[in-house]
Amino acid sequence: MAEVVRFQIPIPENETVEGLALSPDGRRLALGTRTGDRRTRVWVRSLDTLEAHALPGAPPGAFFWSADSRFIGFVSGKTLKKVDATSGSAEEISDVGQIAVGGAWAPDGTILFGSRSQMMRVPETGGVPVAVTSFPRDSQGGVANPSFLPDGRHFVYIRAFAGQSAIYLGSLDL
Repeated sequence: MAEVVRFQIPIPENETVEGLALSPDGRRLALGTRTGDRRTRVWVRSLDTLEAHALPGAPPGAFFWSADSRFIGFVSGKTLKKVDATSGSAEEISDVGQIAVGGAWAPDGTILFGSRSQMMRVPETGGVPVAVTSFPRDSQGGVANPSFLPDGRHFVYIRAFAGQSAIYLGSLDL
């Protein structure tokens, strides 16, 4: 049986939390914050230390960890980027061409992100995003917040349409 661990993570003074994500290896926490003057930061803290460090250039909202827990992925404007969770160095992965909502990173290097009407995929090495869902392009609503299942091939995500939301199951193999 796993041992229960309890701890506190202090929030930087005068900042509010806008997102958090535990790394897949369970060793680090990424915490997105916003200051009163609307500056945003992502803090990374190893759970075996008391110190957190800020990652420059990463927005606090929809960020996500790479499967190997080395990088944090996010969309800035219409560009998918990754930032090294230790050094803070950032790289562009792909132009996503639209506002993206949420993301997930599979062990094989596939990155998923939600868009206005489709769930999109792109390799971590870059390239042109392609749709992995088959909703009509003219449908209202959007898809968001993918999360891979343990097999790394199937995923769940949210689709909002006609004022309602539903959870869908998708596959990289279709």
